[in-house]
Amino acid sequence: MLSSIATALGVVLALVLGAGIIVWLYILKQGDEQLVIQTEKRTPLVMTKKTDNIVEMATTVRYFNFGKQDATIIDAFTRHMLPKEQFDRLRVYSRLEHSSSPRDDGYFEAMLVHKNTGGNLVVTLVFERKEDSFADAFAEIVDFPVEIYCHAVGRNDMYIKKVMFDLPASEVQAAFRSGGAC
Repeated sequence: MLSSIATALGVVLALVLGAGIIVWLYILKQGDEQLVIQTEKRTPLVMTKKTDNIVEMATTVRYFNFGKQDATIIDAFTRHMLPKEQFDRLRVYSRLEHSSSPRDDGYFEAMLVHKNTGGNLVVTLVFERKEDSFADAFAEIVDFPVEIYCHAVGRNDMYIKKVMFDLPASEVQAAFRSGGAC
């Protein structure tokens, strides 16, 4: 009798273990999101606005979800790396927005990114004049990096992804000279 209880218990344990392995394999096969911000595919910087005291320039950065599941971008923002110790002739601000829902308030609206789809993020740099003319200030601007922080989630835990691209002074100067969409 003790032997038959042990056998039954062994069979139940084997079934539970087998079911656990099957569920684990099913979850593994489902995959996760794979959100990639493709800074190497960004567009050239263009001037989008110019007033007596403000110049705005923008570049578009592509993103794509290469994964097997949908992703949610909960929040995203930029950080330009141009401290006043490096360049103090203009005040610089930056913001990030989705190209299909432009905003100027610095708020990034959460969005769903379906598997095998993507879109465009617009990085806007706002240059505020101090004392110099824009022409004089942009003539002295230096290369600087811009970081994009993306707070996202798929089937697994939330994470923060950081990517960076360098913005050459020559590109900023060319955008200023061309006048862009102004």
